[in-house]
Amino acid sequence: MEDLKNLVLLKSSKEELIQKFLEHKKAEGKTPKTIVAYQWELNKFFDWYSDSIYNINIEAIDEFLIYLSQKELDNENRKQVGLQARRRTRSVLKTFMYFLIKKKIIPFNADTNPELIMKLEKPNPRILPNITELQFLKMEKLLKDNPDGLTLRNMALLAVMFYTGMRPDEIIRMETGWINKSTLEVIVYDGKGGKDRTTIINNFTIKIIERYVKDREGIIFLNKDGQPFSNIQPINYLIQKLKKLDPNIQSEITPYSFRRGFACYSYLKSGKDIMAVKKWLGHRDIKTTQRYLENVEFENIYRQKSEINKIRDEID
Repeated sequence: MEDLKNLVLLKSSKEELIQKFLEHKKAEGKTPKTIVAYQWELNKFFDWYSDSIYNINIEAIDEFLIYLSQKELDNENRKQVGLQARRRTRSVLKTFMYFLIKKKIIPFNADTNPELIMKLEKPNPRILPNITELQFLKMEKLLKDNPDGLTLRNMALLAVMFYTGMRPDEIIRMETGWINKSTLEVIVYDGKGGKDRTTIINNFTIKIIERYVKDREGIIFLNKDGQPFSNIQPINYLIQKLKKLDPNIQSEITPYSFRRGFACYSYLKSGKDIMAVKKWLGHRDIKTTQRYLENVEFENIYRQKSEINKIRDEID
């Protein structure tokens, strides 16, 4: 059946192949905005590319990028396409090539497409470090013991990261109205793929948020100038700050380590209901949730309960 589908694609026109690619990315959960960006990049390339779609390779993409770097986008101001924009274009075109190769529309040639070797033959995803509840609470205490003007905000940020499992780009948009204190739930609006979902929250996190926002409503997390975050950089800066305060914190720890930590925490809290964890995290595929729980030493987590309660009382 798969070979038959590929045969149909092989006889498709350029426009049909682009449409199939966009449908494929939409099925993966890409937002409408991202789909439009993909289409714009592909249209731009094919306005320039005169050869057959079946002859696309890395060299052709690089030639196009050279062309873009020299092209004047604005004849009056003589502006050139920026490096970041060219990188984005290259990424989209390589992703499109990868789609065509996987569907056997174009042949894979290691000589002309060397950069796709790793992607086509990539190993299983590496297991990234996660944060245990004890590690998280020690970080909270570290912030409390080293106060500055942003201590309450940063403690609230960490608590939301660990105890709700929200993605960084969701956290920076989080509003006070998303929280239901009676059900201990958070409605995450416009999450990945443009979908809403519900996740959990606890009283510990709500209490820290209330201390931080006081009577303010709306967007929860603000920068030092009192404005909403424009990107997730403040979260990355917070992680870097924690690593400087405590050199024992793993260098590989990222904001997503807290999301993985939430997976383990909520898995135990729910009585090992992996479908509930999948829903709270907003995963499309249960296999992603399962990977989050791989190689977790749950026995060690059970043994940390008394120390967890002690540190939490100190923070409260």
